[in-house]
Amino acid sequence: MALVNRTLQYENNFTKPKSARECLDNFLQAKEVEQKHYALEQLQKQEGADLVLLSILIDGEVDPKHTSFVASLLAKKQLEASVIEGLFSLLEFENAHIRNLCIEILQNQESHLEEVLEKHLYHTDTDVRIFIANILGNSRLKNAREYLLKLLEKERDINVCMTCVDYLAEIGEIEDIALLVAVQDRFANDFYTQFAIKKAIRGIEANGV
Repeated sequence: MALVNRTLQYENNFTKPKSARECLDNFLQAKEVEQKHYALEQLQKQEGADLVLLSILIDGEVDPKHTSFVASLLAKKQLEASVIEGLFSLLEFENAHIRNLCIEILQNQESHLEEVLEKHLYHTDTDVRIFIANILGNSRLKNAREYLLKLLEKERDINVCMTCVDYLAEIGEIEDIALLVAVQDRFANDFYTQFAIKKAIRGIEANGV
């Protein structure tokens, strides 16, 4: 009963929204966390909601209570390419909390992730390439392994390479071992790389895929 009464209270406080913009205004004007989240839930029912939710992250909302709630709403959906493109741009943000939320959202995408991923796989920023490897390693994409291999084949940054290797140790196949050996040769003087790749190869061989 308390939840129903609270919902009615919020409905009385706000003009019934007729657009995503009005829902956003309600979110910005609300003072209480519950009111703000109610406004966001109403926003979901409007056309163009996903881009507006994305704009909340892009335009500088920093309260984790709100950004996490926005991310939870986006993560439940298969997003359009334009929204996914915006999420990729947020991987360049200095705010680590926002970046991590974007990674979580992108890991849940399938429908349009691949077409956007193609454009960013060889991003000029090393950190972004590491984030992309993390997205691939935990994604639902059927071709995640193939993309990790493509990234690893051209990559010259040791940290990006080792992120790829960590995931390939779990999902790699026997035919991938030749590339792992090539990466081993690429960083022949790095002890950790030698150890990690040998371990990954043993894991792949044990799986016998």
